[in-house]
Amino acid sequence: MPDHFHFLVRVKSEGISLSSTKKAPDDGQGSPDNVYQQRMSHEIKTMLSSYTKAYNRRYARRGSLFKAKTKAKLAHLDFIELEENKNDLVPYVARCFHYIHANPVVAGLANREEEWPFSSAQDYYGLRNGTLCNQELAREILGKYI
Repeated sequence: MPDHFHFLVRVKSEGISLSSTKKAPDDGQGSPDNVYQQRMSHEIKTMLSSYTKAYNRRYARRGSLFKAKTKAKLAHLDFIELEENKNDLVPYVARCFHYIHANPVVAGLANREEEWPFSSAQDYYGLRNGTLCNQELAREILGKYI
């Protein structure tokens, strides 16, 4: 997308430990969700900051490249109701997977999700042999929902 991007990331158990440079927010309940989000947000912030610094060095410019702050949501394997049919339950992570791939179509940037060259949709449709996404893991987690 020209103005934002999405990552759907599976974090291994050792990856959800507290960041050594960021403390977990004190929500009074010690919520592990807040700890997880804080860690992921910090790591993504570091990646974006490194990219910005490299980009600015290369093109002799200054300032930020990104307008909005990084947002993270937990997907887990919780089930949600489909708006179209309240009797059909779908894993929230599957809803995220399809939302990400449909985003360029909804924004009017492509007619079909597999036409957008900056998406893993082409890999899942077998139109490109990309290695960024782990299709085997996605199929294992999402199963029939892909």
